[in-house]
This record gives sequence, C-alpha cells and structure tokens, in this order.
Amino acid sequence: QWHAKDEIESTWIHFLKQSEKQTSAIINWSRSFFEKLSSIESVIVIGLSCADVDLPYIRKVKESVSDSCSWSYYQYNQPSGQAMEKRTAGIIDNWKVLYYPNSHS
Repeated sequence: QWHAKDEIESTWIHFLKQSEKQTSAIINWSRSFFEKLSSIESVIVIGLSCADVDLPYIRKVKESVSDSCSWSYYQYNQPSGQAMEKRTAGIIDNWKVLYYPNSHS
C-alpha cells in the first residue's frame, strides 16, 4: 500500500542529504589556502550569519592564523553582534565590534 506521507518524507530526507554542504571535504580541498594564512595579522568578518555550517570554517581559519591575530566583526545592530559572539564563543573570544555606517542602534 502506497503512503504519500512516507514518500514525501523519504524524498525530503534525500533532498536534505544531497544539499548538505560537505564542509570537511571543502576544508580538506582548500588545505593549501589555509596553509597560506599563517602570517595573517587581522581578520575582518563582513556579512556572516554564522550558522552551524560556518563554524568549521571559522575554526579552521582560527587554527591557521597566528595566535596574535586580531578579529573584527561588522555588525548591523546590537542583536546581530551578540549572536555572532555567542555562536563563536570558545573559538574567537576577542572580537572587536565594528558598525556599518548609520546602523548603530
């Protein structure tokens, strides 16, 4: 007996698996890029939502740059900056917060 619900669920799961970002493979493929970051003294982040999928990249950049590297984040408003700091706690603990012009609220 055919059940539409089961087929829809199966199709949805298949879609999600196919569209899942292969973060580890991308980082591994980009190894030579990350190896060139050791002399970077400053990282400036602009327009990053910092979703779960972004965290491995942030960790890899953090591992690749010098320990004395400064980190800055442009935020549109206070809640977005707080969200970024919360999501990256334990990875980046020394964010310098910058504001887009005319956006500070």
